[in-house]
Amino acid sequence: MTPPTLYYERYMSQELPGPVVGDWADEVDPAQGADVMGWRLNLDSQRMKQARAGYYGLINHVDDQVGRVVDFLRRHKLLADTMIIFTSDHGEMLGDHNLYRKTFPYEASARVPFFITPPASLEIPSDIVSELPVGLQDVLPTVFDARSRHQSLKQSPGAV
Repeated sequence: MTPPTLYYERYMSQELPGPVVGDWADEVDPAQGADVMGWRLNLDSQRMKQARAGYYGLINHVDDQVGRVVDFLRRHKLLADTMIIFTSDHGEMLGDHNLYRKTFPYEASARVPFFITPPASLEIPSDIVSELPVGLQDVLPTVFDARSRHQSLKQSPGAV
């Protein structure tokens, strides 16, 4: 994927951190025009910056679009009755340890965003943070529990 030019140029104009490569990581010969489906890659500094700027630009673009949805909900007075769930299926190694894509369950590819903002009508504290691991298999039961809680509150206000 390619981010909109504005987002890509935002990061190309900045100094970006390079990948983290542990002394235990497998060596990878420098490659140019390598297979785009490859998961081991050693890019020169310019191509690495382009890859990272593209990825950061994509994240920034998604963040802005989520903000637009939340602003719409707020302006139309729908936010109090809306559950927002944001997650991803995997992260990106982005050159760390000479790896790309999700490849191995290292921090960069395994730690993904996962947040839930409950509707105010469910009367659930919104500042709860859990350090427990979660997965996509947690989304559907969470939605069903919220729906069940919502129906219980509608039937008997004040009950939790």
